[in-house]
Amino acid sequence: RNDSRSFRLSNIAYNLVMDAWSRRPGNAAERAERILRRLEHNYELTNNRLLRPDVISYTAVMKAYVDHPNGGEKALQILEEMHHQVRDGNRKARPDLKCISVAMDACAKNGLTAEAERLLNDIDDSKKSELLFNTVMSGYKREGRGESAEAALRRMIGLLEHGGWERCSPDRISYTTCIEAWGSSKSQERVFRAKALLDECIQRYQGGDSKCKPNDVIFNSVAQAISKGDGEGKETDILALFERMESVGCEPTLPSFNILIKTCSNATGS
Repeated sequence: RNDSRSFRLSNIAYNLVMDAWSRRPGNAAERAERILRRLEHNYELTNNRLLRPDVISYTAVMKAYVDHPNGGEKALQILEEMHHQVRDGNRKARPDLKCISVAMDACAKNGLTAEAERLLNDIDDSKKSELLFNTVMSGYKREGRGESAEAALRRMIGLLEHGGWERCSPDRISYTTCIEAWGSSKSQERVFRAKALLDECIQRYQGGDSKCKPNDVIFNSVAQAISKGDGEGKETDILALFERMESVGCEPTLPSFNILIKTCSNATGS
């Protein structure tokens, strides 16, 4: 309605509703976007500056698209819309770090990890963090690109050691994700690299980096890589891995034994 009350409205109510839809499954993304378009239309209709979409508006819709089949493409489209809004004078639509991280997540979950890494590259080094790098590596894990995941890990370490950016210090999740990326790849080096990364993680922890304290998950990820590898004696390698697991204060869990049983079963059946 184009009466006096419409001029007292603001984008806050719209943002709250879009945020609520972003947390729901089903066709929530489309519903959130329709509300955004309604907000844009009402701003154009009334020229009420309080109704102009801002970074919160666009981020809410982007968040709704993260797990959507075309989420990566939609996130990039929304980012481009935001840049257009900024060029058109809407400074409140300028993408912030949270917005970029949501767009990266959408890209990484929808086969557009190279685009996620491009977005990461555009962020100032002082604002990069292990969370953003982990997002990129998780995308490469889905795509089975171990070499690309490890390249991202090396960039993290370079920013830490040569730039002094503590926010980029890799953690246990960084190493685990990188190991799983190698494990899901078809490279002949996948087992060797998985073991080497585990060694590196343990060395960092023993050197005083508590963020790299190993747990059963990282050992199971290496065991999974070994199980999927080629050659004989895989069950022996996994048993040796579990012995090492206990030597650093971890204990094999049910998933650990399931990996071992499956590996032994495959060896017997081959």
